This record gives sequence, structure tokens and C-alpha cells, in this order.
Amino acid sequence: MENKFSFHNHSIFSNDKFLRNETPNVILKQIARDKILFFAITDAQNDMFFDFVMKNRNDYRDMCKIEPINNAITRIEYDNWHSFLVRGMEKHDFGGHLLIIGTDKKIEYKKHYTIDDWINFTHDNGGICGAAHPILRFVGGMGEEMLIKYIDKLDFIESFNAQLVFYKKANSRAEAISVRYDIPGIATPDSHNHKNIAKAYFYTKINIPPDMEAVKKIISGKSFTNVKHYVSYADLIRTYIIGRL
Repeated sequence: MENKFSFHNHSIFSNDKFLRNETPNVILKQIARDKILFFAITDAQNDMFFDFVMKNRNDYRDMCKIEPINNAITRIEYDNWHSFLVRGMEKHDFGGHLLIIGTDKKIEYKKHYTIDDWINFTHDNGGICGAAHPILRFVGGMGEEMLIKYIDKLDFIESFNAQLVFYKKANSRAEAISVRYDIPGIATPDSHNHKNIAKAYFYTKINIPPDMEAVKKIISGKSFTNVKHYVSYADLIRTYIIGRL
């Protein structure tokens, strides 16, 4: 059985106009359809999704049962599936985008924080930190030079991003760096449309408890397989162009 991880996704809380329909309701439904075991909603500059779902969990009782395990992970119980929502945020600024996942403390964006500050915050609070679409500065990546500078401090890099349809060489380069520097490289959907949450993901066949130490072990030990599919051109048009109308 594939135990799937989808660790880079956006919702209405990223505050882009084209995300106005990406509500917790539609995302939670999609998680059950795609049979994702661990997922993180990594909105830009905030982790509002995690706390909103917890605070309003009675609103979803006709679809699923939502129960906290700890401050980092929440269990989502469906009729025919269960999943684990992991606290997450994307540091989304000109200093280079980072995925901050699984901290047991609320993530509050601080503009003055350096990359070192974010890495330290993440590790001090039990989470994992990785570089998002790291090669392409055009889309917020930190760039190759900065990536190599910090590579020993990161827990992973995004070696495949499903949105980079026009920049596939950037994914290839990130994957090459992952191999060269022996750092885990994960595939992510970077979804801005709930239907793409399982477009790219990684999975393991190892049974995993809802515990960040277990998740860390899977990633650090590279005990996973990436599934890599790009979003379609039609998806890009629907999401980023029509979605703005």
C-alpha cells in the first residue's frame, strides 16, 4: 500500500484571488478521494488552515471527524479513509521560499527572520524545513548558490515541483543537486487547485504512526519513492488565468 505524502499545497488562506474557492471543505474532500495519508497546507506567510480546521471541526462532521493528536498533527477520520493534517507554512518572500512543516508551535511569519532563523525555529519546535522550487529565483526559489550554502542545514529540498511545466530543467537541476549533496529530494504538487493535490507526491510502504519523528525518519532515511507528474496546460489556464476573473 502506498502511504502518500503531499507536503506543498495552498488554500484560500494564501490570499490570492485565484484561490478563493480553495476552501477547507473542498480540500478535505479531495484528500479522501486521493487517499493521501499525510498532507500539509503550506499557505503563504501563515498556518491558518491547520488552526481553522481545528476550531471549526464541527462544521465538517457530516464529512469527517477531526481530532487533534498534538499541536503539529491532526487526525481526519472519514468513512473509508483516515488522514493526518500536518501544520505547515511556506515562507514566501524575496529571501527564498521555504517549506516549514510539522512544528509543535504555531508558525507566525516574521519579516525580519533570516533563513537561519527559520531553520532554527523549525528545528527547535520539532519540524522539518526544506527549500521550495529552489533553483528558480523567478518563482521565489533561493537560487542555486544560496541553496548550496544552506544545504547542510535543510532537511530536504523540493526536487520536483508539479507546477514548473515551463521550467522542467529547474526540476532536473534540483534533483541533480539532491543526489550530489546527498539530501532528500521530495516531489510536491505545489497545488493551487485541490484537484492537483495528488499530482505529485512521495510515498512509502512503511507503516507510519502520526508522529513527526517517524516522518523525519522516513525523509532523512530516503525511505520513500517520488511520483512525478506535471499539471496540464489546461490546469494552468484554469487556475492562474480563469481563476483570476
